[in-house]
Amino acid sequence: MANKFLPLTEDYTKYSLQGSFQPHGEEGAYKLGDLEALGYTPEVQEMERWSREFAEKTLVRTDPLQKGATISLTALSISDLVRAAFVMDDVDQFLEQAATTKTVTFTKFVAGRIYSTGLRDATVTTFDDGAVTDAIEFVEGTHYRWVGETGDFEWLSKTAGADGGEMEVSGAAITAAEGRQQLGLMANSGLRGKLTLWGSNEIGDPVHVEFWDVKLTPSGEVALQGGDDYTQMQFTGRVYADGTKPSRFRYGRMTVLKS
Repeated sequence: MANKFLPLTEDYTKYSLQGSFQPHGEEGAYKLGDLEALGYTPEVQEMERWSREFAEKTLVRTDPLQKGATISLTALSISDLVRAAFVMDDVDQFLEQAATTKTVTFTKFVAGRIYSTGLRDATVTTFDDGAVTDAIEFVEGTHYRWVGETGDFEWLSKTAGADGGEMEVSGAAITAAEGRQQLGLMANSGLRGKLTLWGSNEIGDPVHVEFWDVKLTPSGEVALQGGDDYTQMQFTGRVYADGTKPSRFRYGRMTVLKS
């Protein structure tokens, strides 16, 4: 049978986009980079009235009780922001350390174990068995393997006449200006800010979407080891209303772009 009306063949869409996230209190937004997936789910709860004026109870009215929305997001660009959101800390948290020199005493070495000095960007000044006279000097590469950036070492072998030792070690000054991010695991309850999306699709009209207030929290496991693909970090975003916006736009706004 022939169509009664002309079919629509030009209104298909395949969305693709770029995104940014601007934590509350900061002036500029961070680019989100490569997003494997991003979904938006509106949530509306309504009360209903089923009238008894008919032979059977009949739905005659509904009114909204509450509205909300959630966002699901999977990121492959593991930027400072994405990393901070996943471990649940603020973005601009950086390693700091005053220049420090100290002596660390180890009572007993066991070959193959790893020991820590508690300093970063550390340099060994002296390392021996701690004897007052005829001390046995320990040699890097022979007795121990040194990792200066974290101040750790692996003890390699048993040395005759030495059970433990003393290390004089110096840690260099490290300032926040160096930008070495250091995050506290679950230091806050989520990262909250403005999520903005710019459509980049060539099939269908691209859109510009603004969520004024979104709280990102991690929602999945991260493979810190294993797997044969790039690391992904998954998030759930709770969408909050912004009471300073007009009522139509209090949760967000979508604008169709020309290109």
